[in-house]
Amino acid sequence: MNLIELTIIANTRAALANVKNVYQHGMGTGREEYLKNIYAFHALTKLGADDAGMSADGAKALHELEQEHAAAFVTALAQNPAAMAAIQDATA
Repeated sequence: MNLIELTIIANTRAALANVKNVYQHGMGTGREEYLKNIYAFHALTKLGADDAGMSADGAKALHELEQEHAAAFVTALAQNPAAMAAIQDATA
């Protein structure tokens, strides 16, 4: 992977860590911060598409982060339904 791919992956990981923190602990008053991170996460993972120009390893890393997000989301729905409902209400 080249430097730009490593940077994209690092930024994607950072956004995911912030999103997962909200999933685990609730949003509190951080609606804008949550939205910034979830939108950044989704925008960055789109760079893993087949036609985006990422190397196979870079695309694989982004797909793995997407899977990690999906797992965290499902876990949060089961373990913290009140916080997840608040997130849905705040983003509607």
